[in-house]
Amino acid sequence: MNTRTAMTDAEAEAALETRARRRVGIKMGFYIHALVFVLVNLGLFALNSSLGGTRWSHFPLWGWGLGLAIHDGSAGKFYRTDKIAFGSRVLFEPELGIGAQVSRRVSVEASWVHMSHAQLEGRENPGIDNLGFRLNLKL
Repeated sequence: MNTRTAMTDAEAEAALETRARRRVGIKMGFYIHALVFVLVNLGLFALNSSLGGTRWSHFPLWGWGLGLAIHDGSAGKFYRTDKIAFGSRVLFEPELGIGAQVSRRVSVEASWVHMSHAQLEGRENPGIDNLGFRLNLKL
């Protein structure tokens, strides 16, 4: 066996292990972040409910929820062969839509949504366009 090949195999294995440990660390960081998010926001909701008055507990929920969503992006895998790889956790999502009220309880909408990172993270940017139709029913 060639010594150089054995070293290359050992180096490749060490690099793979380092990468796996890093990914596990990122995912554990996300899970801890999610747990703290849920516990703190439940506490804020309970405090807001016990004090009465104006509801304010949803404001930290929205702001922190955005941070959690961005953290989830960093815990994910961007370059996949089985799904669309946007190449970034920051995406632009413009939407165009038109709708009409059919009756007091029913409305319809048609929309177009484009998702991509606008080539901020390099040339890879397949993007995706989504055409949709919604039927809304007021309960």
